[in-house]
Parts: sequence; structure tokens; C-alpha cells
Amino acid sequence: MAFIALPLLIAFVYTLYHAVTNKNLTTYQRSLWILIIVLGSLLGWLLYWAIGKNGDARTRQRGNAA
Repeated sequence: MAFIALPLLIAFVYTLYHAVTNKNLTTYQRSLWILIIVLGSLLGWLLYWAIGKNGDARTRQRGNAA
């Protein structure tokens, strides 16, 4: 059981650390992602890595292109 629990704990802590220190997120986005990660369990982690880690970088890129 420890072979499964320890890697999941490490992944959780790293994901939470990344969300807290991510410079691409606004304060509101950071707070929201922390809640999603903590309350959403594995699904919250996956959502953060799939769509949340870039924050509003897409908006900034569109603004520069226009």
C-alpha cells in the first residue's frame, strides 16, 4: 500500500506547490486552483496539469497577436 500512497502524496504536494508558485496565474486563479486541487483529488490534479498550469498565458498571447 505504501508503494501507491507515497507517489500519490508526492504528486499531490508537487502539484500544490506548483500551483502556489506559478507566476502565470492571477491571485484569483491561484486560489481557485488550490481549492480544485485539494478538494478534487486526482481529478483536480489532472485538470490543473491539463488546463490550469498556463493560467492566463493564452490570453496574453492573443493580446500580443492582435
